[in-house]
Amino acid sequence: MNNTSTVLIPRIVRSNLLSQETELAIYYLTLFIGVTGNFLVFLSIAMRGLRLVRPNDIFILNLAASDLLMLVVFIPFSIHIRVAVFNPSVFICKCMAPVITVALGGAVFTLTVMALHRWQMIVNPFQRDITNRTACILVSGIWVLSLALAVPKILFATPWEYKRICIIRWPSKDYVSAYTVALFVIRFVIPFTLIVFSYVRMGISLSRTHAPRFRKDSRGNILNLTNRRENFEVIRTLTVIVVLFFVCMFPYRVSLLLQMFGHSKNVIVSQVYRASALATVFHSCVNPLIYCAVLSRFRDDFFRIGKFIFCMGGCRRKANRPLAGEGMKILQSAESDGSGDTLQQTTSI
Repeated sequence: MNNTSTVLIPRIVRSNLLSQETELAIYYLTLFIGVTGNFLVFLSIAMRGLRLVRPNDIFILNLAASDLLMLVVFIPFSIHIRVAVFNPSVFICKCMAPVITVALGGAVFTLTVMALHRWQMIVNPFQRDITNRTACILVSGIWVLSLALAVPKILFATPWEYKRICIIRWPSKDYVSAYTVALFVIRFVIPFTLIVFSYVRMGISLSRTHAPRFRKDSRGNILNLTNRRENFEVIRTLTVIVVLFFVCMFPYRVSLLLQMFGHSKNVIVSQVYRASALATVFHSCVNPLIYCAVLSRFRDDFFRIGKFIFCMGGCRRKANRPLAGEGMKILQSAESDGSGDTLQQTTSI
């Protein structure tokens, strides 16, 4: 194990589990789905207006922002170094080094806060929901913590002109080992433990509750009523969230630890590391599908937005336009019934 680590993966790597073409296809697919999905999330919440925005919507927006940071900054650079000559400067390396750390931290910590928030809503249905101001404070804390975790990478990131890549030249091997373990604990073990704990407590609470459940907003007003069947649908949704979070994040963190502690030359570990890194990046486009598309209000908003974009108003005009021959039938029917008012109204249309 040496005291350097790579910020951006070099363009040509031998004995790779996935070909360069496959990796590019995954990146392009992730970029398209992720940008489209998160853009729809922003539009959906913006359509409701500020008065209808709830704390959970703020968390979803922050999750979308974290994903977009990964999608529009990290992925384009990763694509560029695979298809063109990459000559990084010190400024570019110091800007790119914290991107993936900040983006992943923002996403993971947001998922954790969402789990804890949802747990409180289900376990304490009569307790007032947090205010939007409190949600914004939590979001600010998420970004401060994510940026703080990336400070060491910013300090030690530098270009390596020999291989034309960005590396992090750590002061010593112990430093990089301690930093890697700290990231694993702070950005995976603790958040995942809190998420599992929250979902287990929610599952226990919902399984024991046979009566309908009310929920109140910050003013004490009753917002909704959910029955037992809907509660178990929530449990199934949360189970999918936990499983996908674990599948996408855990292999990458473990393979990174193995590389840091003496298995960097192992071909299998290196291949698993690269494949799991792609899975981690791909997770940034999965979040909108899990957290937003499964909710009916988001599905309805997505449908309306998609219909407006693809039809550009033509669908509405077509729907209001009578079919061929229908206008004459309406007139004939009105004349036969003697309803002059109907005839006048139809003619004016």
